Amino acid sequence: PLVLVRVDGEVKESLATADFYTQHKGKKQSFFEQGPVDFVERLTNNGNVHVKPKGDIVVTNMLGRQVGSVKVNDNNGNVLPNSTRRFEQRLENKWMFGKYTAKMTLNYGTAGGVLDATTSFWVIPYKLIALALLIIIFIIFVLKKAISRYKKNIIEKALKAKQKDQDL
Repeated sequence: PLVLVRVDGEVKESLATADFYTQHKGKKQSFFEQGPVDFVERLTNNGNVHVKPKGDIVVTNMLGRQVGSVKVNDNNGNVLPNSTRRFEQRLENKWMFGKYTAKMTLNYGTAGGVLDATTSFWVIPYKLIALALLIIIFIIFVLKKAISRYKKNIIEKALKAKQKDQDL
């Protein structure tokens, strides 16, 4: 097991965001057809002591309403000095639509360090939208045909009635 200790001396706690993004199947991506959405944070420790960042990612929709949140570093992992560590979380929301903003806020160190980062992503169920449009187009086509046949039948009946009246 790894044992981390602090020794006397000048302590420099400095954590920076190397990267904060969304991904799908291991690839960086900001456009999704549906949830869930995976978040990746790469945090760099520029200090001389290990730090244990903890916090949340809060996800809001395009109206500014919170639609979910996930914990960052729930398993208490450390970021060692002069290194970068990757953390991943998943927002399990399945049904989403539109533009979303994810704001990460992390606390770290003994001096109360705070680290913020923001990323945006889109969720557009384009296959579902395409299917709905095809169904609507089909219904409109069928209705036009039905109305056309109905008009034709009415006209034929009117002409037959007129012909019948003329024959009398």
